[in-house]
Amino acid sequence: MLWNGLNHQHSSLEAALQVAAAIEIKRAGRFLVVMDTLVTLAPLLGLLGTITGLIKSSVFWATRNSLCKPSLAVLPKR
Repeated sequence: MLWNGLNHQHSSLEAALQVAAAIEIKRAGRFLVVMDTLVTLAPLLGLLGTITGLIKSSVFWATRNSLCKPSLAVLPKR
C-alpha cells in the first residue's frame, strides 16, 4: 500500500492512499467467508473430539471386566 501511495498518479497523496487502501481491503475481504467458517467449526471439532474420547474411554473401561474385583464392589445389603 505504501508503494502505491508513493508511486501514485493521482493529484494528491491522500487520494492515492485511499485508492490503495480500498484495493487492499477488497483483496483481504475475499477470504472472510472461509475464515468465518473455520472460526465457527473449530470449537465444534474440539467438542466432537472430547465426546469421542469420553465414549472411547467408557467403552474401554466397560470391556475390561477382568480388572474389576467383585469383592471391592459396594453392594446394597438385602
